[in-house]
Amino acid sequence: MQIKKVGVWSSLGVLIISLLLPAVTSAASTTSLPDAGLSLEVSPSPIVLTIKPGESKSVDVKIFNAGSAAENLKIGLQNFSINKSNSTVTLQKGVPPEVSDWVKFSLANFSIKSGERITETVTIKVPASAGFSYNFAMVISRQTPPKAVAGQSAVVGSVAIFTLLNIDRPDAVRKLVVDSLTTDKHYYEYLPATLKLKLRNDGNSLLLPGGNAYIQRKGTSATPISVLAVNPGNLYLLPGITREYQFTWKDGLPAYVTSQTAINVAPERHLEWNWRNSHFRIGKYVAKVVIVYDNGRRDVPVETEVSFWVLPWKLLLGITVGFITLLVGVGAILRLVFMTLKRNRFKYRAK
Repeated sequence: MQIKKVGVWSSLGVLIISLLLPAVTSAASTTSLPDAGLSLEVSPSPIVLTIKPGESKSVDVKIFNAGSAAENLKIGLQNFSINKSNSTVTLQKGVPPEVSDWVKFSLANFSIKSGERITETVTIKVPASAGFSYNFAMVISRQTPPKAVAGQSAVVGSVAIFTLLNIDRPDAVRKLVVDSLTTDKHYYEYLPATLKLKLRNDGNSLLLPGGNAYIQRKGTSATPISVLAVNPGNLYLLPGITREYQFTWKDGLPAYVTSQTAINVAPERHLEWNWRNSHFRIGKYVAKVVIVYDNGRRDVPVETEVSFWVLPWKLLLGITVGFITLLVGVGAILRLVFMTLKRNRFKYRAK
């Protein structure tokens, strides 16, 4: 599994990593906490493992103390739950009983100097009777929480490493279902168009859906206009969970752009004419989504599509009014020329 570095400044008990649980975290999340002073960088995070029943695996967790002081730390297990409707993660008190005997730490308690990097080896031994999937958090915190100062609250810092454990059993069921594919509007005056895909894991094993959305004139078009990645962040889908994946089509001229001039200023949306993009969008379009997942034996494709319109009615109205005005003006000029020629002809005959 690919490993990338994640920087974490902890606060208020735990830091909940992006609730999307990507296969590999690709960006650091940083929050300054002068009260807690605990500044750790850990990788990999989250941890995703697939283990056969009766086997064990070890993973090395790199811990770096980016703070200015030495720390006496401990690492342990903790439960977390996932909201089935919006996929938000909530850490819960207590150790997950089903995996508490499976997980062993090489350094349950350890000290780390400022600027020091240590390796924590986590070994997970799965019994032959294990189920299909398990989710838990490995939480790093201070051995002794800071004492509260009179008139102030004590901030207890910690870092949560979310762990997804998939058991590779022969009777495991991997089934992906498309709940819906919608757009936030039925028609757009200008792009971007936001598409929302809801996927549901009806199996008992972890799934990693992947695929693309093909923007086409028709569902049967041979060549797409644009191709959008559906799950670029490699977001896992847990059993029994429905997750919404959003992606945006903004390849058009003109297009609305949201910008923010300063941190304390509200973002503003304005229409931008980027002449380097010559693709003027108008008419009906179809977004055809093809999702692929591994059912344990082969890659299975799942398809769905939705249509929407792009109608720049203000621009079309302006062009229509301008064209009519032009026709009226040209007609008036031609009528004036005709009347002038006719008058001159009568004068010539009179002479």
